[in-house]
Amino acid sequence: MKFTAHIGLGKTGTSAIQTSLNDYEGALNTEENWSWPILANGRKVDHEWLDSPHSTEKTKLLYDTIVEHSEKTGCDHVVWSNEAISNNRQAVKLFKELSIWSPDLDVQIILYVREPGRWLKSAWEQWGLVHKVLRGKIVLSPTDPRNLRPLSFSRWVHEWGRGIYNSWRWWRGIADIRPYKEGEDIIDDFCDVTGLDLPRLRAYETPTSAEVLSRAIYNNTYPGPVTPHKFDFYTTYDSLDDYSKRYFSLNNIEKFQRILKANSDLFPDAEVPEERIISEDDYKRLLDQAIIFSIEAIGRIDQLEGKLRRLTKEKETED
Repeated sequence: MKFTAHIGLGKTGTSAIQTSLNDYEGALNTEENWSWPILANGRKVDHEWLDSPHSTEKTKLLYDTIVEHSEKTGCDHVVWSNEAISNNRQAVKLFKELSIWSPDLDVQIILYVREPGRWLKSAWEQWGLVHKVLRGKIVLSPTDPRNLRPLSFSRWVHEWGRGIYNSWRWWRGIADIRPYKEGEDIIDDFCDVTGLDLPRLRAYETPTSAEVLSRAIYNNTYPGPVTPHKFDFYTTYDSLDDYSKRYFSLNNIEKFQRILKANSDLFPDAEVPEERIISEDDYKRLLDQAIIFSIEAIGRIDQLEGKLRRLTKEKETED
């Protein structure tokens, strides 16, 4: 029996690999959350379980889970993909012991490493901006009494990014550490090294610069970490071009025009009007309006914050 653990690093095609494994019965996953399976004793794997001190009991429990899953599915190759494993020192001990636990279990651990500069850019955009993992705000109000350090790329690298990236070094001698090659399909390499035949599927499309910037501005109105779902609602909006096509569309106007003309002989040679389109001048005008509205909204917010501070002081004085 074979067990493959794909442990990251993050931002090296992990989502694509997990998407390709969705219909593979040997994948050790749950329907609710791909990365966190249920152990043989009914306990769900999570950060708390991974972070707990290593013990032989943990290794045996993971081994029993793999065997149970293999017997239940009939797959002699069980796979678990979870990028959270790579940055966990207790997991290093767990998988090291699992690798020599039984001669009946062939353990394969795969970890991809991306060129540092490209990884930093991608990881900063994902975890620093879109999925804000650090406390603090990019812009602090001078009157903000909270002691929050501004969030920046440099601070993120020192407090979070550098440790995540360097964690691959813990796995030397245990894992098959492979370079992530830009522009190549990660599934091809994963299938080559595992012997699996998985569908080549795309996972998440790279977000546009407009979306990343919008999320960054929104997320950093909060002093604490912010998960992406808080802003997801706002990304469901279409472009101005999409809205103009939807609202200015005169679909079937000729048909309706004929129906109306049948009830009147006043306009025998009426022409079909052209649909509106958004011109470059219209885009500029809409941008002007958006900027003006935003500035006015800032003024209203400042006034409301001032009133709130006064009411808070009055309330504190009464108490």
